[in-house]
Amino acid sequence: MKGIIDVATCFDAKALYGAAALIASLRQHAHAARPVRLFAVTPYDSEELHCVARASKTASFEVVVLPVANPYADFPIRENITATAYLRYRLPEILPDLTKVVYLDSDTVINADLSPLFDTDVSGVPLAAVPDFAHLLGSREWDRYRAVYEGKAYIFRDYIQEVLGIGNLDSFPYMNSGVLLINLDEWRERGLGRQVVSFLAEHRLKYPDQDSLNRYVSGNFVRLDARWNAQAPCAKRRARFLPKKLLGEKQVDDWAAIRDLWFCDPWIIHYAGANKPWIARDPATPLDAIWWEFAAKSPLAGKIESDYLAERRAANIPRSKVQRR
Repeated sequence: MKGIIDVATCFDAKALYGAAALIASLRQHAHAARPVRLFAVTPYDSEELHCVARASKTASFEVVVLPVANPYADFPIRENITATAYLRYRLPEILPDLTKVVYLDSDTVINADLSPLFDTDVSGVPLAAVPDFAHLLGSREWDRYRAVYEGKAYIFRDYIQEVLGIGNLDSFPYMNSGVLLINLDEWRERGLGRQVVSFLAEHRLKYPDQDSLNRYVSGNFVRLDARWNAQAPCAKRRARFLPKKLLGEKQVDDWAAIRDLWFCDPWIIHYAGANKPWIARDPATPLDAIWWEFAAKSPLAGKIESDYLAERRAANIPRSKVQRR
């Protein structure tokens, strides 16, 4: 009999509302046959968070709050993330009794049963992830998009090859690190977390948390179905019918088809970048309504909505992103 699905997320006070919606979504999709246990790794050890954990507990779901100090507080960061994101690289130490764990950024929500993801075979590799299709494929359409490193502006595909040292881009070797199935034993054996943190501390990377991990994994990861990390800002329904063949085992490499999949059938939704539904000034995404559905089921629902509406009024933002289906 298959057992508990272990999940971890790392966040601070700024990302509490995102984590609250994530918790509600995990609770909804947990079931008795495969209980879910979420490890909330955070320097924000508050009664508010513990109340959310207590209120969310069911026979098939629990939140384990793990208060930790953040040794990376002074590390380089970029807009839209904090140094708390680097705590994922300590998960092998923080969770010493586990052999694998699903890691989720706190700006994600679950829209499907996690069993197929957790049961993915990661033997002999450090992790499973979804290739970063937005940067590998979508960036071809972003004429002005550049990654600057040591004073030089790179087309992103060139940045992956020349700065991160990752070749053979046709094999989709660059992942998005917001959703990972981590082989903790492999990370411990390789000391992967220490290598990643050391590199990101010494280099001013475009996406420090993600780029450094990609450098050391160097394409050696299991490619997951694109729907396990649906990028909400890029989701878009296309006019023509999505062929059934694109839903099979074969790797989808059609950017329009991937965007359609993310819109029509997202399994994990990732509100990446400056696209947080709970922040009024951030642009809306086509999948914001799903986030608000889960936020409405959180113990913090009233506070999330009132703070959002107060921010909208204060900034004189005319259009609300609060939606319900």
